[in-house]
This record gives sequence, structure tokens and C-alpha cells, in this order.
Amino acid sequence: MVYEVHYPSILIQFMMDIIILSGIPLVIATILAFVISILQAITQVQDQTLSQTIKIAAIAFVFLASGAGLVAPLMSSTQQMFDNFHIYARQ
Repeated sequence: MVYEVHYPSILIQFMMDIIILSGIPLVIATILAFVISILQAITQVQDQTLSQTIKIAAIAFVFLASGAGLVAPLMSSTQQMFDNFHIYARQ
């Protein structure tokens, strides 16, 4: 029995999973940083730690609130890769 293995498609799937996992918290942190920088410019507060602290807290909240949903595609792809490892090892 001959199996076709498309390694680029496996790598693309993992890259898409990583983009989903890291993209959502990154977008939220970027939006928060933009809003905080506008508020700092309006109020003339020049504290650098304020924006960093809020971004770290927002990213932690995103991972705590929806971490399982963000990690699920990556876990599924990893499980599929290990299930089919015998096919990959033959080639």
C-alpha cells in the first residue's frame, strides 16, 4: 500500500495554526496599545510601564478566557501528525 505524503501541506497547516494561536492576542495587544498611546498623548502622561502592563494583562486575559479554543487546532494537527507518523517515517 503506497501513501502520498505532502510535507508542505503539513507545514502550512501548522503555520496556520500558529498564526491563529498568536494572531488574536497580538491584534488585541496592538489595538490596546494604540488606544493607550492616544490617551497618553491626550493627557500628556509619559509613563512607558503603563502601556506594557495593560498589554501583558490583556494577553493573559485572552489566553485564560479562550486559550483552549486557540490551542485546539494546534493540538488536533499534532495528534493527526502522531497518528500518521508511521506513514511519514516510511518515506
